[in-house]
Amino acid sequence: MRQWRSLIGYRATLVGRRTAIKNSIRAILDRQGLTHPSGKSGWTKESLATLGLLAYPIDKVEEDELWRGQLDIELQALEQVQGLIAQVEAKLDALANKDKRVARLQTIPGVGPRLSELVVAVIDDPKRFKNAKQVGAYAGLVPRQYESGTMSRQGRITGRGNPLLRALLVEVAWLMRRYNPALRSIFDRVCGSSKTRKKIAAVATARRLLVICWAMLRDETDWREPAVT
Repeated sequence: MRQWRSLIGYRATLVGRRTAIKNSIRAILDRQGLTHPSGKSGWTKESLATLGLLAYPIDKVEEDELWRGQLDIELQALEQVQGLIAQVEAKLDALANKDKRVARLQTIPGVGPRLSELVVAVIDDPKRFKNAKQVGAYAGLVPRQYESGTMSRQGRITGRGNPLLRALLVEVAWLMRRYNPALRSIFDRVCGSSKTRKKIAAVATARRLLVICWAMLRDETDWREPAVT
């Protein structure tokens, strides 16, 4: 289990490297006053091919176009790290395919293999948690409690536990508004009509999602749509 968690964390490290390379490429282009498509559209095969036309081997560029050499190196680095991520994900997929718990969590609408494997690897034995509150606290998704005299108030989440799990849960929680009506209702209820509460709603949805995953693992049951009342 430790080896599995380590490989999952290593994939996250590689993804971080990829993000850093992409940011570096954008910085190179910005310094030259060149525009580049934002978001995922900036890294399609077509977009990368366009970038390749701007790049040139570093040992062949003129002194006034060294940026083209830098761009060429960064594009090589991007291709290399993409290949490494693909290798790691192939191994993670092979491991996940042998674990029915990972498959079970993927029955939740909006939950994919990366979150499923991470939840299984971090929670490990679901029966070591007595209740949902313990699960939320373990992932650092519960608010800090401040008490002074007769006053008691809640602050930001504790941030304890596995940071990768917490970050991925929150990331998926935003997507739940599109793919999972049951969890979208939690997000909408917490958020209400206030735009300033969207982050709070995302954390609340992430916490609920983790609790659902834990309960499914504990009870060995697949996802079931909540009954309409």
